[in-house]
Amino acid sequence: MQPIKKSPQIKMSAEEKTFWENMMHLREAQKVDQKTFAAELGVSIDKVKNWDRRLCFPKLQELFFIANYFKTTIEEMGKAKSVKKAA
Repeated sequence: MQPIKKSPQIKMSAEEKTFWENMMHLREAQKVDQKTFAAELGVSIDKVKNWDRRLCFPKLQELFFIANYFKTTIEEMGKAKSVKKAA
């Protein structure tokens, strides 16, 4: 039996990391689980799980959907602290 290989996380820019942190913070603050979030965005739950594990980053159109879902902008989600204050 071969050991399970852990998938490497993608390397993110500072803005991408902040976007990811803000997305996670807002989801947790609004108590939105992966299944609900995926359904609301029209993406698969596997895609949301991969975002959560930092295995991939949302595509541009998905970034717009995510920002819109949280009633903010992509730019604001990429800024440190700005979205967290609004939540």
